[in-house]
Amino acid sequence: KKTIDFVVFKKPYLEPVLAIEYDGHTHERSDRIGRDNFVDSVCNKVGIKMVHVPHSDNIDENTAKDVLNNLYN
Repeated sequence: KKTIDFVVFKKPYLEPVLAIEYDGHTHERSDRIGRDNFVDSVCNKVGIKMVHVPHSDNIDENTAKDVLNNLYN
């Protein structure tokens, strides 16, 4: 079972256009690194942009917005 933390869809047909993965501490484990690589490759093959938001003890809404805004600048 593979899940992604957030997916942004384009209307009107709910076409997935962006996948967002919050990389908490567990993403440093070897099994999670393998899983992340697999999910990244699947998204890449089907044309869905994947972004990883790294863990931070001080992450807030503005930090997350900055990461997403930088994708399109």
